[in-house]
Amino acid sequence: MSSERAVVDAALRRRRRAIEGGAMAARGVGIVSLTVYAAGVWHATASPERTSALTTCGLATALMILATALSVRNFRNPAARGFGRLSATQVALDTLVIIASALQLEGYQDTVAWPVLAVPILTAAVRHQLPGALTVWLVTSGSYVVAVTAGAVPARPAGVPFAVSVHLMIALISGTQATSYLRQFHDLQAARRALLERVRHDDLTGLLNRSGLEEEAARHGGRAMAVLLIDLNGFKSVNDTLGHAAGDQVLQEVAGRLSAELRPGDVAGRLGGDEFVVVLAGTGAREPGTSPPGSPTPSPGRSGSAIERCRWARASARRRDRRTATGPFPR
Repeated sequence: MSSERAVVDAALRRRRRAIEGGAMAARGVGIVSLTVYAAGVWHATASPERTSALTTCGLATALMILATALSVRNFRNPAARGFGRLSATQVALDTLVIIASALQLEGYQDTVAWPVLAVPILTAAVRHQLPGALTVWLVTSGSYVVAVTAGAVPARPAGVPFAVSVHLMIALISGTQATSYLRQFHDLQAARRALLERVRHDDLTGLLNRSGLEEEAARHGGRAMAVLLIDLNGFKSVNDTLGHAAGDQVLQEVAGRLSAELRPGDVAGRLGGDEFVVVLAGTGAREPGTSPPGSPTPSPGRSGSAIERCRWARASARRRDRRTATGPFPR
């Protein structure tokens, strides 16, 4: 996995785990509250309303436990493909629990409980931004209106319009803020990716630089690979006679041709100047501790870094080339 993807995933995993951790904590409070409420109702006089209240508490607790199990799964694997689907399922379960609890309190104890319907709206805003907040607002407000119309909860003067409008304001404010935050998060991630791109790649050719090559060498650690070391003979004369702009075009052309010939898994890089490196994955490797034929000096060996070994081999090759090179670009 590349460094760019690793940074994005790390930040996204932290954000998702924070959301799931908060959801689990909130549901823990909800389960405790329902348990206390059910204990109080249990000692009340037997009646259909008492039975309905206990049934609602039991079902709501079961649904919150199920939603918490989904949160635990998302918390443990925040990068899973099904994260969004499980997140939407949690919003649906939380919304159902809050609606049932609020309507039960309004109908059984004649308590003003409609403000608690804002909780699933806020939850949906955090998870699914403005579209999610507005969707849950429609569901909660519609349920409340239907319950009042059907007589399941007592009607209060201007209660329904006030409750619906307040929840709409909450949905709009929380949804737009969550959407703005997510957009800012994506912009920050794009900036971090661009920064990593510049850190690992050569600005002129777009190939990997020394840092990027070191990462690739570490990624291939312990596996067979071959390294091609390429430098352009006579390149200095191009800069001296035609100018640095022409030299830049030559470097870009070489980089383009190298990239076009790479196999899947191979990488090309530029060490600097007219020095290029191609790393071929899955190829035969020289026995450890042996030196290339005709090498005039000992190799740095396995103790040196990959770039150091490359530079040693390149220097050896250039010493040989000085004795055979004739004219610019003889090879």
